Amino acid sequence: MHITYRPKGVCSQLFEIDVENGIIEKVEVKGGCSGNLQGISRLLVGMKAEDAAANWRVYAADSRQHRAPISYPKH
Repeated sequence: MHITYRPKGVCSQLFEIDVENGIIEKVEVKGGCSGNLQGISRLLVGMKAEDAAANWRVYAADSRQHRAPISYPKH
């Protein structure tokens, strides 16, 4: 499955994510800070998509309490 996501309120313009059998196989990000995004992409590859989404939700909820400028997909 191929997922395309356009975040809002962050430097990154586009996320392209490939998921096979529930596992993240590939992550490409357009725009944003290359070094950080390469690291995040490498951490996500091989992870269960369900676990990655759960981790993003927890982080996003915590960051909103601290007014961090982030935007994550709501699944």
